[in-house]
Amino acid sequence: VWYGSSITQGACASKPGDAYTNAIARALRRPVANFGFAGNCFYEHEVVDFLLAIDAALYVVDCNPNSEAWGSDFVHNRSVALVRYMRQRKPNVTIVLASGTQMGPVWLEGTDNQHARGTRALSRAYDELVNQGLGRGLSFVDVDGSYAQPDGGIFWEMTVDGIHPSSLGMERITHFWAPILLERLTY
Repeated sequence: VWYGSSITQGACASKPGDAYTNAIARALRRPVANFGFAGNCFYEHEVVDFLLAIDAALYVVDCNPNSEAWGSDFVHNRSVALVRYMRQRKPNVTIVLASGTQMGPVWLEGTDNQHARGTRALSRAYDELVNQGLGRGLSFVDVDGSYAQPDGGIFWEMTVDGIHPSSLGMERITHFWAPILLERLTY
């Protein structure tokens, strides 16, 4: 189950099969339930109540693209609360916290920007949860490398608007995520 933003939804893929959740499902030969919510992905318990009703081997929580605008404290506090909530409901569930991709003006800003602060906040949340004994089956993935190009090209060229991946960007995200998820799945 993938809980994310319009990027997860597949907003700008040229056809539905190009959305990275669909391509990852083909790569892993497993279904991937895509719950991408355009502009509305804020680590909500109400959404997770529904998602946890699905018998899934793994849950990817990819809320940072929408949540970073609310600040790093929001990302940290909401992600910690959500993982605790998920653990109360399903103690043995595998959870992957994803930082989200770089987007918008971040491509032109320095290293201390909204996205970098959101990624650091999510990483701190992960460390805090591990230190509290909630690390079993929990991982953090920094997704900034998902648009890496073999030829060293500019990352934002993988998007149609600096935010939403084109079909080529979806392919890069698929190649980034498939081995990571394969490592965390138990068949």
